[in-house]
Amino acid sequence: MKTLVGHIGEVVSVAFSADGHILASASRDGTIKLWDIPKGQELETLRGQSERARSVTFSPYQNVQVLILASMDGLTAWPLQIRPPEPELRAPNLVGRSLRDAEALLMERGLKIGQVIARQTKLDGADSNILEQRPAAGALVEPGTTVDVMVAAPFTVSKVQVPDVISKNIAFAEKLLMQQRLKLGSIKSKENIRLAPDTVMEQQPPPGAFVPEGTAIDVVVARRPISVQPGAGFCCAPNGSVSRSTQDECRKKGGLFAATLQEAQAMCDQAKKGVEQNMPTPPGKLKLQK
Repeated sequence: MKTLVGHIGEVVSVAFSADGHILASASRDGTIKLWDIPKGQELETLRGQSERARSVTFSPYQNVQVLILASMDGLTAWPLQIRPPEPELRAPNLVGRSLRDAEALLMERGLKIGQVIARQTKLDGADSNILEQRPAAGALVEPGTTVDVMVAAPFTVSKVQVPDVISKNIAFAEKLLMQQRLKLGSIKSKENIRLAPDTVMEQQPPPGAFVPEGTAIDVVVARRPISVQPGAGFCCAPNGSVSRSTQDECRKKGGLFAATLQEAQAMCDQAKKGVEQNMPTPPGKLKLQK
C-alpha cells in the first residue's frame, strides 16, 4: 500500500484515468495533483483553482485525456498532455550465459553489467558462464541499473618447484619436500661405498621441475654393500648349484670360488653351456657332473 503525500488542504475528490495509470486529486488548497499510480510519484500540479472544488473526473476515452473539475464556480476542463507510462522493466535471466552474451542482453534493455566475481569450479563446460546474479531474474529494476554476477572460473591446481634433495639425508629430504607442499614417494636403495647410508642418490621428478601441490617424489638412497668376511664368498659346485662358502671349502668340493653371487652364477652358467655342447673342460675350469 502506498500513501500519496502532497496536498496541504483537505482532499475532496479523486478520479482515475481511463487506463488506470493516472490519479487526479482535488484539494481545498486550490490545487489538483496528478499521480503516477505504478510508481507512486507526483506527475504535475495544477494551481490557481477555486478552493470550493467539489469533484474531479477524467474523460471516459483513453485517446482524449481531459480533466474536468466541478466546483461552486462551475465546470473547468483541461486537456492533458500525459505521457503513457513506461512498461515495467525486469532483470533478465543471465544464469548459464557467457559474460559477453549477458552484457549484450543487458545493454539491449538499458541495463549494464556491475561487479563480476569469479568462483573456481570443476563443472564441465562451465568456464566463464554465469552462476548467480543480483538483482535476481524477474526483479523490477530502473533503467540503468547495474546487475552484479558471479561467473565460473576454471579450477586450477597450484604448482610448486621441486627442491633438490640429492646428496641429502632421507629424513632431511622429506622435510624439504613438506616445506614445498610435496610428499615423499617410493624409496628404493642402491649399493654405494662412497655415500653414507640413506643418502639420496636420485630423485624423480628432477630438481627444478614444476609439479602440482601434493605430488609424490620418488627417490633412490644409498646402502652399504653386503659385508663379506675374509675368505667368504660363493661357490659354484660341480653339481651346478651355488651356495655361500669359504674359499677352502669350495676348493675341497672341487668347485669354483667367487666373491659375489653374480660371479659364481656366471661361472656355473658358463660351465653348463660347455657340458651341453660336449666341449672339453679347459685346465683350471670347473667340470660339471652330468
